[in-house]
Amino acid sequence: MVKDEKFQLLQLRAFSIALGFGTALLLAHSLGAEGYGRFEAAVAWSLLASILVLGGSQRFLVREIARARETKDHASVRIWVASFGRHLSRRGVQIAGLSTAVVLAFLLSGREELAARIAIATLVFAPILVFLQKRQAVLQGFEFPVLGQVGEFLVLPGTLTLSVVVLYLTDTIDVYPVLAGYGVAAILAAAIANVLARRSCPTAFERVDEESPLDLAPLVRVFLWLEAFRILDARIDLLLLDALDRGGEAGQFAAASRLANLLAIVLLAANTVLAPKLARHHTAREHSAMQALLTTTARATFALALPVTAAVVAFGPSILDLLGDDFGPAERPLWILLGAQFFNVAAGSAGVLLQMAGEEKRVLRVLVWTSVLHLAASSVLIPRYGALGAAIATGASIVGWNLSLALSARRHCRLDSTILGLRAGPGSGLGEG
Repeated sequence: MVKDEKFQLLQLRAFSIALGFGTALLLAHSLGAEGYGRFEAAVAWSLLASILVLGGSQRFLVREIARARETKDHASVRIWVASFGRHLSRRGVQIAGLSTAVVLAFLLSGREELAARIAIATLVFAPILVFLQKRQAVLQGFEFPVLGQVGEFLVLPGTLTLSVVVLYLTDTIDVYPVLAGYGVAAILAAAIANVLARRSCPTAFERVDEESPLDLAPLVRVFLWLEAFRILDARIDLLLLDALDRGGEAGQFAAASRLANLLAIVLLAANTVLAPKLARHHTAREHSAMQALLTTTARATFALALPVTAAVVAFGPSILDLLGDDFGPAERPLWILLGAQFFNVAAGSAGVLLQMAGEEKRVLRVLVWTSVLHLAASSVLIPRYGALGAAIATGASIVGWNLSLALSARRHCRLDSTILGLRAGPGSGLGEG
């Protein structure tokens, strides 16, 4: 069943990648490096705001739904879902206030165009993305990973592609019309995810007593910091390039990242299926089943990533050339990021394992120090080396993050997440069912 779901997800994400990649090429070619960099940075701002609202609570919800279903506690499922919605409403108001302050700061500094993009991204797009993630978390917790990805990986990229093609054919393509198309695509994706969640998991949305919902704030505090540092670590280079008004180099870095990130898609698809199953095995204290699942998944994703790596090595430079002369300097950042993502896939799903085993504080500690070092390296390298400096900082962060998590998983869970699948020594803290 895991294998079937994994390959269904891979098919869905492959379609999404094809659409997204084609759209990115068209946008990069039409907008140039500077315009493309502004669009990608706007998307990055919206993701940052949405993650600050979610605060990782969607992973917490997936884990608790999976655990409740394992023990047949359907009432708890409804309480967790209701509590999740109320928690996000409160967080949304707080982050909207923070976003407004950031927009005003850039307005006062004379950066009106940047302020406008941040306002659109954080105050319009982010709430839509939060709603989409809410519904996807419910579907994933009920082990409907394929349905849970339809909105984000089929509807959103498909609608965006259609809008970009229309803009291109009508010769009206520009940053703000494309952003409008992105907004329409996000609304449609969220609406469809809502319908799928309510039809597939009706018990999760049954009414609960007013006194029942829990205060999730203290429960998800670790997840909040975890996700905040994660998205900051993933997007800090693009956001810094945008804030420093180096739009052309932001576009080059974004193009290199999109090519290199093709490798990680396989791992992300596997993690979507893996998370609730690891949580259920952990609840049942089935240590051997967890190791078998981790090793099989790591080796399968690595095998699938090899031809992707070969394709990027063979055709990556030619693709950059097709985008225009502005993207020529992106080749060296591409090789650095590609090597880092190859290591990422080989390291497996250590982060997901630790979170599903209740060891999210250890993940947070690793993420904090890698993010701080990443920010420091970016602050030094980007002003001097631009996109190349961003790639060096990002690549080092990816390798350090994955190596630390894999060692932590082996030390504290006595499990090997990597493609090696080495048996841990005696003394497992997970026990055996």
